[in-house]
Amino acid sequence: MTALLFSVAMLSPGGAHAAQTPQAPPKDPIAWRRDFRAAQKESQEKNRPLLLVAAFPTCTWWIRMERTTMRDPRVRALVARTIPVQINGEVDEELSQRLKISQCPLTVLYAPDGKVLFRVEGLQQAEPFLRLLHKGIGEP
Repeated sequence: MTALLFSVAMLSPGGAHAAQTPQAPPKDPIAWRRDFRAAQKESQEKNRPLLLVAAFPTCTWWIRMERTTMRDPRVRALVARTIPVQINGEVDEELSQRLKISQCPLTVLYAPDGKVLFRVEGLQQAEPFLRLLHKGIGEP
């Protein structure tokens, strides 16, 4: 019987992996802006905080944070209340140097007037990151 089930699975479209459900993309993806200066202007015009993430494409910690922390629905809900901008540290070298990135990723929350509300480097787990966002946005 086991051999028969194996044979049927192998003959079905997709082979033995057809029964596995692919991971659905997260709901409400973060609408990352890519232009820091334009995001600053939007932050001022809309009177919303600007959330900057500066990372490198091969940064293991950013990849992990993007797959875990940034997919948490509570994090997404708070990030949606900001102007989120993500920069590639390799492409925007001038901005990376001005930010003095010592560890990837760098996450900074700015008030609409440009004041830094928080700055953290490295992988941020959901719970501590939520506390930072709540405090930065001004919520309990």
